[in-house]
Amino acid sequence: MLADYAGAYPTAPLHTPAWCKRLAAEPGICGILNLPMGARSPSDKTHMFYQLTHGKPLVEGHVSRPPPSAFAFIETVPLLRELAATGDPRPPQTSMDPGEQMRLLAAGNVRYVIADKHFLAPNDLLAWRRWLGFAPA
Repeated sequence: MLADYAGAYPTAPLHTPAWCKRLAAEPGICGILNLPMGARSPSDKTHMFYQLTHGKPLVEGHVSRPPPSAFAFIETVPLLRELAATGDPRPPQTSMDPGEQMRLLAAGNVRYVIADKHFLAPNDLLAWRRWLGFAPA
């Protein structure tokens, strides 16, 4: 019983980036695509922790027993389908049109693509910048 009252035991540092607070202040609901994504990405729990602050829906997270419909949106967007299937932190190596993929994300109300530099190698970040064709904000 004493262990229940001893207080929380931190197992990892809990830091939320400042952009999460700015995103929380943004009105309305919009989706977030966090990179990297894919099967059992090491970043999925971190992105879900950030969601506690910003409160916006995520394209992908970690759920132990997902319902069959959980991945329906991912299956409709070729970019997401490929990232989820391969787990590759880099952009697709196919001739996929980035503009069309961004239009599909926007149609699903995914307003932000967040490349997490803590989970992507510098070359992977550079590859995403080149693939997307515009400077990050």
